[in-house]
Amino acid sequence: MYPTQPANQQANNTENQPLRIGKISYLNTLPMVFNLPLEATLGVPVQWFEGPPADLNQAMKQGQLDVSLVSAVEFLRNEADWVLLPHLSISSFAPVQSVLWVADVQEQRLTFPQALAQFDEFPVTSDSASSVVLLKCLAQLYTGKPLFANQLKPYPASQYRYQLGHFGNALMIGDAALAFLNSGVRKSDCIYDLSQLWSDFHGGQFPFVFGVWVAQRAWANQHPELLARLVGCLQHQVYENLHNPAQKQALLHHAQRLGYQTPAQLDAYFSHSLSYELTPRHLQALQQFKQYLVDFQLL
Repeated sequence: MYPTQPANQQANNTENQPLRIGKISYLNTLPMVFNLPLEATLGVPVQWFEGPPADLNQAMKQGQLDVSLVSAVEFLRNEADWVLLPHLSISSFAPVQSVLWVADVQEQRLTFPQALAQFDEFPVTSDSASSVVLLKCLAQLYTGKPLFANQLKPYPASQYRYQLGHFGNALMIGDAALAFLNSGVRKSDCIYDLSQLWSDFHGGQFPFVFGVWVAQRAWANQHPELLARLVGCLQHQVYENLHNPAQKQALLHHAQRLGYQTPAQLDAYFSHSLSYELTPRHLQALQQFKQYLVDFQLL
């Protein structure tokens, strides 16, 4: 899926070589990449590589991509090698709708700690990194007790219905979570939005940052002007897709054709559930998350 080249060549890309850029194959990234005229704007050839967050995280760690949207927790683990692109993120001030822990507990009024206590095993999607670590972090913040590695059962995100039926609970992310909310909720299901839990714990002070754009540090040092143009292009596209009426309409119809919700629901998701900024508050939230990861030995 991803290109490979010798390690001694990975840091020596020239302007004649394509920019290798990764994008996450989830609905929440569409406002950043829909109708993005990247190659024409940058004036360099571009190779796009699309996949779930876990795949792009791994490709960046192996030096197979120059720039990518990655899980925030992987950026925190690789700050020495990756440069954080300014102004851009996949975040939520709560609720996010697409990062859910769902429990079939036959009760509609259990708190998050009470629901956690009902289970010994927790299916967690292998397609994400930040969401799994966030669940572990929230469990410790809310209960004072860790979720141990042997309690976590990784699974492909598309198998969420089976996991919920077999284990009685499941961590759902991305398009699978949206599909569940749209058509799969049962009366016995308790739904816990992880972004909402994060926000509630911090009194609404911080968003949760799920994903960030990063560049290989060596590549960024060699291509500062190209990187600046890339950031500007991504920022501009987010604004156009969310605020230009014609472009926004095209975005919503494209997303609906993919099979997700109505235009009104999609508009609310893009414009209210999600934040695409990386403001000082977002950066403070990232640092708070990092501190928890250090304290809980999750980094």
